Amino acid sequence: MSWLVIIASAAFASDKSDAGLAFLEPLRGESGFLEAVLRKPGAKLLPDEPPPGASIVFEHDGEEGRAPGDPLVDAGVYTIKVEIGDATHKAEHLRLIRLVPFSRKLEGRIGRYEMGSWPYEGEKPPRTGPYAVPDGFVEVTRDNRSTHVSKHFKLEQFLTKGQEDIWPKYLVLDERLLDKLELIVQELKAADLDVKHVHIMSGFRTPTYNESGGDPRGRGSLRRHVYGDAADIWVDDDGDGRMDDLNGDRRIDLADAEVITAAAERVEARHRSLIGGIAPYPACCDHGPFAHIDARGKLARWRGPHQ
Repeated sequence: MSWLVIIASAAFASDKSDAGLAFLEPLRGESGFLEAVLRKPGAKLLPDEPPPGASIVFEHDGEEGRAPGDPLVDAGVYTIKVEIGDATHKAEHLRLIRLVPFSRKLEGRIGRYEMGSWPYEGEKPPRTGPYAVPDGFVEVTRDNRSTHVSKHFKLEQFLTKGQEDIWPKYLVLDERLLDKLELIVQELKAADLDVKHVHIMSGFRTPTYNESGGDPRGRGSLRRHVYGDAADIWVDDDGDGRMDDLNGDRRIDLADAEVITAAAERVEARHRSLIGGIAPYPACCDHGPFAHIDARGKLARWRGPHQ
């Protein structure tokens, strides 16, 4: 593997302690549990320069048959390290994910992977705000799919269903969603629920999949999935593939989804930057009850299946 030093500055006092990495802590989000920083090609890791004497170093997470790339422009997953004097400190549980640019999508595909077209794609001038086309895509390979993007969540959990045999796959993922989900887990734990596993029934949806899947009566809510800032979730600590009995009434029903949405409401009350959609859904079809959570930047409330 090769290292590339991209940012450096002059004298830094702490060269023998991991305290020298404190300037990276904001990258872990308001929850403190983000483990991935998503950046489009050319974008800086940090808005400001590192402290004097610190140099940021990236190391490509080795993938079989793939040469290390330039972390400024090449898509991939990179370990983050900081050089301080003669010492090198690895940022534990924190990686850079460099995105594939949106322009790589041609005729609705990236390579063999079908994506489709985003709402308002191609408008002049381009749409801004919550309905702007994504900055780029996370390239998910067989090798990196189990990469943690936060304490409780991995890349593969957010992939669109289908196209099982096509690799690499691509997804859109918003760090604010990850932050909100981690804060919801913390809220549930604070309510004496020892949450260990949150199942994501639906994370990112390619526009093509979104047009063919899901309940059309909730289409307004499903649309956020194509922007990577929405997830339909339930707690599944017992591993049976369905919502757990969160309120202790020995039933699995909408009230259990409402335990999650109540936690999400408390999160939004304290973290206004993560405001978005919250909705409980009852059991339907082949799945149990779940909660829709998104970080669209605008308050939205409804009860499924009707919005």
